[in-house]
Amino acid sequence: MPLFVTIYFSLLCFGFSDYSSGQEKIDFPQILNNLPGLWASDGSVSFEKWDIASWGYTGVGFYVNSNDTIVTETLKIFRESEDIYYEATVMDQNDGKGVKFKLLKMGDNFALFQNKKHDYPQQIKYTFNGKNSLIVEIIGEIEGGLKSIQFKFSKQ
Repeated sequence: MPLFVTIYFSLLCFGFSDYSSGQEKIDFPQILNNLPGLWASDGSVSFEKWDIASWGYTGVGFYVNSNDTIVTETLKIFRESEDIYYEATVMDQNDGKGVKFKLLKMGDNFALFQNKKHDYPQQIKYTFNGKNSLIVEIIGEIEGGLKSIQFKFSKQ
């Protein structure tokens, strides 16, 4: 992997994570405690890496192409006033600005975030099947119909 990609990826994953050793002190839904770690998609082509920060959770989405690591998005889950938000900043989209999704619903094994004003997706759902299996689902209306895409991950 080229040196600049390695340095950039290292900074994203570790340098800016504001990691806090007080992992259990963050006031977030219990289900999100399963999030920190490296998650690999079925086929190990794409990944999400999540860490705990003093203000919430920080993540990065990326894939590996030959010897290159390509960062596709940076992710955050944080509290703002009384609400919890998931924010995705996708490279080369939205002028580099993050898109926030408000926590709409949660259960014993899932957290559902929503932004009705976003073009697609309007909802992002994280479902944990045990501590080592994760399904990320993006849901929304596009071209007049409802579209859902699932990404299956295993904890590494």
